[in-house]
Amino acid sequence: DIPVVFTCYLYKREIILNYNLNFDHDLKFSEDNLFAWKYMCHINHAYCTCTYLYYYRDNSDSATKNVTWRHTDAIVSVNRAYKYMRDIGYSASEEFFNYMYPRMLVSIANAFAKVKNKNLYLRLIEEYDVRKHVKKLLFANGMRLSAGAISIMINPLIFYYIVGMIECFNRMCANVLKGDYIDEKYTKKTVSKIFRKFN
Repeated sequence: DIPVVFTCYLYKREIILNYNLNFDHDLKFSEDNLFAWKYMCHINHAYCTCTYLYYYRDNSDSATKNVTWRHTDAIVSVNRAYKYMRDIGYSASEEFFNYMYPRMLVSIANAFAKVKNKNLYLRLIEEYDVRKHVKKLLFANGMRLSAGAISIMINPLIFYYIVGMIECFNRMCANVLKGDYIDEKYTKKTVSKIFRKFN
């Protein structure tokens, strides 16, 4: 399972020049995915290595860390990649779209839920008819992805609150590992507040 991001690969310059591959500068998010997807249409094989060739600096001010509606640029990337694939007659274009479009919707929903931005989350669910599209992921590889799709189909708020609980739990675990004290009353109050939303 190799992530499709620009920094995970070394590219042949001649392929980039031959097919005039560029970044789409109007996208603030997922423009690297679009480039990588287009590039992959023009190769027959790739090689993997476990050697560290690139070190990523985690920038808290980057576009990927500041979760805004611009995260939906990722859906634009999928649509553009799909159009590109169809235009060049790429044989797996339908398979790509049927998996990647709903997969990206779940990824963006997850990002909005993690930062507890319910307005953006509900806007995404409504504007992109997420419940309809995630049906395609019910039998996808990966239990987390299938479980996420099922929870969104039952009720999108279930997914929203589960992600919130997992994020809260992860923060508590990180605090314990750092040796910080966790207030038991606060933890019980937070968990009961989440469960009350379903009553």
